[in-house]
Amino acid sequence: MQYSFPGLNELKSERNDLNEQIRQIQNRISTIESRISLLDGVKNSLLSADGTGLVAACQKAFGKIGWTATVSPNNANELWLNLGEKADVLTHVVKSNAQAKRTDLALLGESVINYWGEHESEPKGLLVACTWSNRPPSERTEPDFTDALAEFAKKKNLCLMTSMQLLCIFKDLELGSIGAEDVRRKIMETSGVLSGFSLT
Repeated sequence: MQYSFPGLNELKSERNDLNEQIRQIQNRISTIESRISLLDGVKNSLLSADGTGLVAACQKAFGKIGWTATVSPNNANELWLNLGEKADVLTHVVKSNAQAKRTDLALLGESVINYWGEHESEPKGLLVACTWSNRPPSERTEPDFTDALAEFAKKKNLCLMTSMQLLCIFKDLELGSIGAEDVRRKIMETSGVLSGFSLT
């Protein structure tokens, strides 16, 4: 037989409330740890990974922007970004210890033309360049694209961005400070170097 007296039930109720608060805090900590892990993983890959690691990080970031990102069957360093059935954007992902190269942009242009030839739909061309990759981010102060490359991209309606900008976009979307639709629109409307989205 259980006996109770004044104050005991109140203590039990308070204990239950505190246990519930602890459970909620533990769930919140777990959620935050998952987000930190995701941001750290994407950050490290976008700033220093090679090949498939860099492409996979770009896939995650473009997924956060709202596109379905599929690796091209023709080139492991290209992603097809789409909202519908056909690619809205054809992305060429490159890594360099210096500025992006003209050949990178030429390959992107060729891929856009080939896609148009096969699918009768012309996607936006986007070059994502992990430039100055042998330096810490704080020392990546030189231009990522030459003036000639930027001018050519502008004439051909191609967009140039760095993997550091993509990281900034991913971070801002994850933290809720920008909207995915606005980012997609800005990429689609940019000819030449994408402006904004700096980590500093």
